[in-house]
Amino acid sequence: MNMSQNYGYNSDFEEKNFRKAQADAFEESYKKDPEMYIDLIIIEELFQYYYNLDELDKARQLLECGMIHFPINSGLHFRKAIINYEKSLFEEALSSVQTALRFQPYQREYVFLKAEILEGMAKFDEAIESLDILLSVSPNPAFVYLKMAEIAKKFSNYQECQQFYALALEHDENNEDIIHEMSYIMEMQNLTHESVIMYENFLERAPYSGMSWYNLGILYHKTGLNEKAIEAFDFSIAIQDGYSGAYFNKGRVLMTMRLYKEAIPAFLEVLALEKSETSALLFIAQCYREILSFKEASHYYLKVLKENTTHTEALLGLGECMESLNRYTEAIHYYKNALSLDSENTEIILSISMCEYKLGNKNAAYDFLEQAIHQDPHIIELWKDWAKLLYTHDNITGAITFLEEGIKHNPTSAELYYLCAVFMFRAGKESKGLVILENAFLLDTLKWGEIVTDFPETLRYSGVKDLIRMYIKA
Repeated sequence: MNMSQNYGYNSDFEEKNFRKAQADAFEESYKKDPEMYIDLIIIEELFQYYYNLDELDKARQLLECGMIHFPINSGLHFRKAIINYEKSLFEEALSSVQTALRFQPYQREYVFLKAEILEGMAKFDEAIESLDILLSVSPNPAFVYLKMAEIAKKFSNYQECQQFYALALEHDENNEDIIHEMSYIMEMQNLTHESVIMYENFLERAPYSGMSWYNLGILYHKTGLNEKAIEAFDFSIAIQDGYSGAYFNKGRVLMTMRLYKEAIPAFLEVLALEKSETSALLFIAQCYREILSFKEASHYYLKVLKENTTHTEALLGLGECMESLNRYTEAIHYYKNALSLDSENTEIILSISMCEYKLGNKNAAYDFLEQAIHQDPHIIELWKDWAKLLYTHDNITGAITFLEEGIKHNPTSAELYYLCAVFMFRAGKESKGLVILENAFLLDTLKWGEIVTDFPETLRYSGVKDLIRMYIKA
């Protein structure tokens, strides 16, 4: 039943008009007699009217008028404390609420307000101590400990906050909200393992808590227990049918595990529940791209762009799909649209240059390449990718020259030395290749494995095995 029904009004409009007339009458009378008598019930009604309109000065004036005739009414002092607190007059607010507490020392609302005022005054210890009085009389001490935890959290005292949540749990061990809040505080202290144990213990008592299974799945993933994370999300889905968050995070974990084909159905479930979930569309596209299904990937990238025409990731993804399908003109179109949104992205400029080269537009390709190098010559992939492109187009001399230029800009990049050595061997320049290969070994022997995987025939060249024995331990 709403207020207008309680007081016999036919509509909210009638009630508002009545309250306004009541307030106007009070204000007119107050001008003539600041010590006028006003009924306590009317004070309470008018206070709420002024408070709702944020007319705090009028509300305080009303209360002070009432206190003349009702000096020991704790409710009036409490309301005055609220007004002063709202206006950040903390000393006055504290004085008012302490007066209210003299009349009713165990009134929970009053004690809580005093704690909030002390909190506003940055008196953390006093704010917590002010709540102690309720612990011995409260039928629900958990509620008091939760208030203490809330204050500790605002002061970023996470260790004490956790202790208060633990005390609250002792009195209300099946309160799932406390578990969630406590887990958040534990995460703030990097206590992920402890948070996992807490959820596991709670779920032994309450195995049908879908949200707890979901949160546990998040924590399992964070600790690298991806298979357990999937299992937890499946429990959450079984309990909370239609919970898109569990499907979404299940898909993300499967992507982390490189199980892209298995991730797609999870994201499709998200789309079935939330028709315009751009992130799910994007991840489906990425999954299809990872399994080399470029047409399907393009389909979902286009769906993302239908919802957001300036989605840079989708434009880049489409460009990559078109390039993989040898549709270089279309790839350049999408890359350039992405570049218009991120003009300093060197990798986009590099992609455009490579597509132009594949189309035979060498002048345009070199212009974009020079732009990319000028913008950031320290992107190693830039030098590697272009050198490989030149090599696959039977320009091994150009590939070597390009890598040598890259080495000048990045003299400590073992990757460039290794690739340059391989191309030297291919070009019949074995002696020079061995010198460059030795420099690579001196910089980073770990990168050698990648070269052997990509170019296994390198092992056949004379002198290579001697260098391996010298620099790489068996």
